[in-house]
Amino acid sequence: MGLAVTLLSYEHGILRQVIDVLNAAVEQGKTEGHRSRMTEVVKFLEVYMDQFHHGKEEQFLFPSVIRASPLLNEEIPRLIRDHQRARDLLTAMASGINSGDVHKFGDASRMLVEHMTAHINKEEGEIFPRIEAVLATEEGRRLNKEYRDFNRHFAPDYYGRSEEFAKRVQDEILGPRAFKGTA
Repeated sequence: MGLAVTLLSYEHGILRQVIDVLNAAVEQGKTEGHRSRMTEVVKFLEVYMDQFHHGKEEQFLFPSVIRASPLLNEEIPRLIRDHQRARDLLTAMASGINSGDVHKFGDASRMLVEHMTAHINKEEGEIFPRIEAVLATEEGRRLNKEYRDFNRHFAPDYYGRSEEFAKRVQDEILGPRAFKGTA
């Protein structure tokens, strides 16, 4: 896999860990007891998933793909609509947690988990391989430079901090090694 897509797949890994914790917390009824952590999860998703990850896709990857291949032109608007759906669900989650409406928060969280799991699976299983097939190595290098420049708008070592956040909320909400195979 080329670096432009590999980096986004890596980001998916961190995102999956956080949404898995969110899902487990909702399903196990742990959100009210961890309200401050749930608020942190919502904020993390707003920044990491939407601004950081979706920002790269929408500002850099998708325009490159549209230029490189008309065969993917129909997929890109669908992916952007998926991103907007995630934003809408995050807004509902924030509203629920801020107002103390556990049911609203739980319902929006379940929908976000389902939506983003399907979205990531589609990107990883269908879209990214097709993108790899149409992006030239030179274009991939250009995208990686754009990603690096974009990353400067975030905290130094944002990836490391994001990994630490994912591990911390997992350990605090679900307990160490809550998911089989995690360190």
